[in-house]
Amino acid sequence: MYKMGLELVSLNIQDVSDNNGYYKNIASIDASDKQQAANIKAAEVERATREKRQLNLKKQKLLKQMLVVNLQLQKWKLNSKKQKKEKKLI
Repeated sequence: MYKMGLELVSLNIQDVSDNNGYYKNIASIDASDKQQAANIKAAEVERATREKRQLNLKKQKLLKQMLVVNLQLQKWKLNSKKQKKEKKLI
């Protein structure tokens, strides 16, 4: 074209197609890959959420146990003080 004195100033492609469906298959593969990545991410988020819940439940159980032990310790200390006072009175 250049030898004929023609110069291409702009080019507008309106549609691309092929007889074998190559371009269509590329799009479906890309969509499939994106869907698979989204499914994997959703599973990872669900697992992390489940693990956090389990950890929080364990923390709550430990805190309750600590509270019970602390109350038992305070009760023991009070009883010990009472016994000491009683011994002094005798």
